[in-house]
Amino acid sequence: MLVYLLRHGRAHSASASGVHRDEERALAGAGERELATVIQASAGSLVRPKRILHSPYVRARQTAQILAKGVGFAGILEEHEGLVPLADPTAILPVLADAASSPDTAMALVGHEPFMGRLLAILTTGDTRASIPFATGMLAAVQLAGSSSMVGQLVFARAP
Repeated sequence: MLVYLLRHGRAHSASASGVHRDEERALAGAGERELATVIQASAGSLVRPKRILHSPYVRARQTAQILAKGVGFAGILEEHEGLVPLADPTAILPVLADAASSPDTAMALVGHEPFMGRLLAILTTGDTRASIPFATGMLAAVQLAGSSSMVGQLVFARAP
């Protein structure tokens, strides 16, 4: 199974966008363009995911929408609390293991740092204490062999 990890694009600052909570910050125009460019540059390597899960933050939902459009995903985008910045990345592993029972499928997770860097480290090294820097707007793909192991191989990583 392919797992796509996508960190949200550049967002407006809270003060510039007039919002009071980090969760409400929206993507900046530059962030939207960078995401579209990364997805387009990766198009030849992307398999349309069966599911796209995103954090409940506005900028993650917007990022998931850009990904869905870029890969022709017509399904329902799924909000998942377990993808917020400080969530425990090991908590999403059962969701991935369940999906990995179908090896020819793909799933996308859209979230934030430090969550994404920690999850990428777990999926590529098995180390639950490590973190791999994950740039804003970065897209990474990890190939998992199946549901018995959540350690796979990095297929590609692209950042704006």
